[in-house]
Amino acid sequence: MGDIADMDADRYWDGFDEDFYSYPDYIKHPKCKGCGTKHIRWEKFKTKWFLVNDNGAPHRCGKYELPVEVLKELAIENFKKQKTLISDKIFKKSLSYNGVQKVLDKFLTNEQLLDLYTRWLNYAANDAAHNSRGWRIYDKKIDELKQELLKRLKYVE
Repeated sequence: MGDIADMDADRYWDGFDEDFYSYPDYIKHPKCKGCGTKHIRWEKFKTKWFLVNDNGAPHRCGKYELPVEVLKELAIENFKKQKTLISDKIFKKSLSYNGVQKVLDKFLTNEQLLDLYTRWLNYAANDAAHNSRGWRIYDKKIDELKQELLKRLKYVE
């Protein structure tokens, strides 16, 4: 530690305390200055500190505002989670009987179609590595996805 940090630690150190450091109550249990909520804690996100509730959600009240950088990063993180959930749902639907055709009949973005094609390739490769059936059982489904991709990219009419 640096000199200032050592001086600060020495100020709170109690040699007879079990955990060697005795911090003031406001550091152990923060309280929102806006609404007075006590069931919150400080959490660091990259370089910014902000208040969160016990369940991990950012604390919100009329007087406390989250830093814009934190809001932006949390929104990006949430968007990525939503995209993954949608991709998982599409892939699970495609696993059923005639599932690929059913999924292709619905509107999929090019990104979702490419993700589904990649997942099917990985699924088939993983299954072929563990079973003697090989790729042949997945050829039709993978080919359907490939043809749809090529059609959208205007390589096949």
